[in-house]
Amino acid sequence: MAYAAISSLNYTLNELLKPNQSLVCQCCTQQHIQSVYQTLSDLQDFLEDKTKEAKDIVTLKVIEKKITSVVYKAEDRVDTSLRRIILAIREDKREKACKSFYKELLKVEEQIYFLNKEVMLIEFNNHGNKSPELEITQRY
Repeated sequence: MAYAAISSLNYTLNELLKPNQSLVCQCCTQQHIQSVYQTLSDLQDFLEDKTKEAKDIVTLKVIEKKITSVVYKAEDRVDTSLRRIILAIREDKREKACKSFYKELLKVEEQIYFLNKEVMLIEFNNHGNKSPELEITQRY
């Protein structure tokens, strides 16, 4: 479920990163979209590695449940904001919807960052050693 949730949100984000998309202002959002996309991709890679190892199924289930919950909520925020932009008829409403999307994107970015950090801390606490992913998140 976590892998599918990440894939779904990353698909939407990837569409927004395309050069010819006209839904959101690229100049102010592209960096944040890219940040969320990359962090989610890192979490997806982490899940793939952990699934292959499959040593600690209980920890993996806890991590997957946490990821699924946060990512579905983040996707809902992104989709709702994009829907408002699409449905805005007047330019002033569209501009307001774009600003709202930007604010929601910042919240999503923060949630995904903390999710990644929390996942790495769970991994650290359960295995007692620093994984390379944890060392990376601690630098930020």
